[in-house]
Amino acid sequence: MEITILGIESSCDDTSAAVIRNTTLLSNVIASQAVHVKYGGVIPELASRAHQQNIIPVVDTALKEAGVKADKIDAIAFTRGPGLLGSLMVGTSFAKGLAIANNRLGIHGNIAAFGGTCTVTHNHYGTGTTSQQRHDQHNCNHQQKVLFHK
Repeated sequence: MEITILGIESSCDDTSAAVIRNTTLLSNVIASQAVHVKYGGVIPELASRAHQQNIIPVVDTALKEAGVKADKIDAIAFTRGPGLLGSLMVGTSFAKGLAIANNRLGIHGNIAAFGGTCTVTHNHYGTGTTSQQRHDQHNCNHQQKVLFHK
């Protein structure tokens, strides 16, 4: 069984997206932010605004280079930390919106967190707790969240 994952990274001053199918990298697109050069460092508010400008073209380019349509993505991974709060919110919100727009989330959806050597997948119905609560009880320190419905 093949699984295609779109990864989104927006933790600091680069917006990036990559598409992977099983173990093959299909695309990797990065947009750097030159706006910070004149200040000598990253300005958080400017970074989050630049992410808002860059996220759609970066993800669109990554999908096109990979030859994959958004509705054929099995999972969307995004950085949830550490990083600049506003920048992280841009990536998180975009990933969640794209997942919802492509019917990848819902009452039968799953949330899986991948990181380190541990992989945990939870069905989030029928137990009275959310997937994230069950994942947090698992005591792993994952830095990416994957949203999918398949």
